[in-house]
Amino acid sequence: MRVNILCAMRDPSRGAVLLEGLTRSGFNPMVVQRMKELLGQLSQRGCDLLLVGQFLVDGDGIEAVKTLRSRGPTRQLAIVALLDPQPAPAAVAMGGIRRLPAQGATSSSSAVALQRPNLRLQYFQAGADECLTLDQDVAECLARIRA
Repeated sequence: MRVNILCAMRDPSRGAVLLEGLTRSGFNPMVVQRMKELLGQLSQRGCDLLLVGQFLVDGDGIEAVKTLRSRGPTRQLAIVALLDPQPAPAAVAMGGIRRLPAQGATSSSSAVALQRPNLRLQYFQAGADECLTLDQDVAECLARIRA
């Protein structure tokens, strides 16, 4: 029996390597880009696992997880968040420019980095079961999905 996986993300080409790996491993992935499509597929076909990207064409991945966790039939659905790679930890984003902390800076002077909410934590708080990044090793991603 093939495991049906629904992948919801704005730009499916970002997860193409993972989707190809899933297909080669015997999974049956299907891609949607909008929340409306996601809800439609879940009501018509259902799925065994949902992969949710950070963004959909018409919304946010975290909001999609919250919505699904608040509905009866999808409360128990296995959900894995697919996150874009994060910038290097030493880099602090300010005005769209990545800057390194000043030489000799202390942890208190890097408070801007701490103010950004941890995306993984937000997904877990919304109800995701696992978080993977799109730059992770595909074999590791597949092992985590199987688990």
